[in-house]
Amino acid sequence: MSHRLPNMNQLRAFEAAARLESFKGAAQELNDTQAAISHQIKALEEAFGIRLFQRGIRKVTPTKDARAFADRSGAALHEIAEAANALTRRELAGEIALSIAPFYGNRIVLPRLANFHNVHSGLRVSPQMSSALAKFETDETDAALRYGAGEWKGLTTLLLHRDTLAAVATPEYVAGRSLPLKPAEIAAMTRG
Repeated sequence: MSHRLPNMNQLRAFEAAARLESFKGAAQELNDTQAAISHQIKALEEAFGIRLFQRGIRKVTPTKDARAFADRSGAALHEIAEAANALTRRELAGEIALSIAPFYGNRIVLPRLANFHNVHSGLRVSPQMSSALAKFETDETDAALRYGAGEWKGLTTLLLHRDTLAAVATPEYVAGRSLPLKPAEIAAMTRG
């Protein structure tokens, strides 16, 4: 029996756009442009000979048939990813001493650590909360998670994600000052 398989790039673009109801969101998730996602979906619509989305100003809504196709194709893509992971998975074992900036560790790492240990049962992560830069030469630290641009001499860095920081203050604390404050003014302020 011959199977009619759509183009994989078109399928991934379609599935993400249907799930997120956004071409822009799909582009961000797939590290592509919104125009590329739109072209992929248009090509898929032409291949199937049907319209897959009702296009709005800031939102796209999958048609009833497209929603059903998105659910099934999403599950199939997940299965393919799992099969690929199983094929290439190497069981990790041992312990990693991980130095983590406290705020990041408490908000991001620790809540996910139990699940990580369930998935990678042979690998133990030993978190060490510290704001100080890790001294790999003298500390018993294997890796570190830090905020920064990743320009640490002699170390290999990997960007995990970007973050936006904002200064906040009570109205009373900035009363009488001209807003917005300049960076130098903020730097000179003390934490209360």
